[in-house]
Amino acid sequence: MIELIFRFLSLLAKFNIVETPIKIVHKGAFPSFNDIYESKHWTTRYNLTQKYHKLFAILIKEAAVPKIEKFSLLLTFNSRHDVDNIIAMEKFFTDTLVKCGCIAKDNTKVFKALHIIHDNKLEMNEIDFYIIPHKQHD
Repeated sequence: MIELIFRFLSLLAKFNIVETPIKIVHKGAFPSFNDIYESKHWTTRYNLTQKYHKLFAILIKEAAVPKIEKFSLLLTFNSRHDVDNIIAMEKFFTDTLVKCGCIAKDNTKVFKALHIIHDNKLEMNEIDFYIIPHKQHD
């Protein structure tokens, strides 16, 4: 399935609809949405937010992510978490794109689509974020 998606993205790039995706990889254990949501105290959520904003800021800067006007995000992962429990990591990542100045906001005028796919070919506890910049058409 994932190979088909990458072929489709390549085709969209050839037709000048999107630009080449920017890949950012996170390896290591990470909390699920349930872990964060069920935490009893706000400081637990705050500390996790700060931790992942710092981590993702480093990865985003290392990848030299440019300013992007419109984009979609493809997230592939392999972990024990259910697909819907990865959403917290996506939120940390997208919020960090805003904080780093890569995107103006994470609203629907800028952030057009989100796709999350489990991929057991990845290492355990790996998340690959593919930022897919959209071409600017008049």
